[in-house]
Amino acid sequence: MTEKLIANSIVKKFRQGENVIKALDGVDLTIRENEFVAIMGASGSGKSTLLHAMAGLIDIDAGWLLVNDKQIHKMTDSELTRFRRENIGLVFQAYNLIPLLDAHANIKLPVLSDRKKIQKVDELLQMLDLTDRARHKPGALSGGEQQRVAIARALITNPAIILLDEPTGNLDSVAGEQICQLLRTLCDKQNRTIVVVTHEPSVACYADRVVVLKDGKIIDQFNTDECSDALNLTERYHRAVTGKSTEVAQR
Repeated sequence: MTEKLIANSIVKKFRQGENVIKALDGVDLTIRENEFVAIMGASGSGKSTLLHAMAGLIDIDAGWLLVNDKQIHKMTDSELTRFRRENIGLVFQAYNLIPLLDAHANIKLPVLSDRKKIQKVDELLQMLDLTDRARHKPGALSGGEQQRVAIARALITNPAIILLDEPTGNLDSVAGEQICQLLRTLCDKQNRTIVVVTHEPSVACYADRVVVLKDGKIIDQFNTDECSDALNLTERYHRAVTGKSTEVAQR
């Protein structure tokens, strides 16, 4: 199976006053084609930093990164911008839609110079059940609809990998579940490669594999088919992070 992303011994440091914090401390991670991976961890564990590094949004201090067989850590800013636009789909918790543009215009924004790809906007709107919302601006859309528009925008370039940072964080449970089901369908039916950062076991259980971060290190990885349900996944995650079962923690 083709490897869509390889992170090797990734280190990222941040300075806080006189202190140097290692947000990522030697992370090794491989994401394979048509795999859905959830990255979990507490606040400050480094999960969003890892996602941003994989997207080329921040520089790394050591190690190397391959995305679609390209060494993104060696690219210039202009090379990286072009590569990211063509190969990486990005979706954030805050949607990041342009308020003055309707859904149709937001989706086609990354491909304005490519007439052939612009023609796929209507297809994406239909696939994501947004056809009747195409001419609505973000302010007239629900949170779930806005996130589906953001996902459509990420898909319009046919990226090698889709990276999502807490995509259900601003959604209610029903809309959040719909987004998770959509991501699962994209992986299963369209062979999309997906990485989602989340702190919610109910989201992670839709993935194929869970990667657990703590203090900038990967401390556990497991396939979701090893867990019978979200409660069992929560137990596995909690045990990895604390070294204790949830039953012990609740006494």
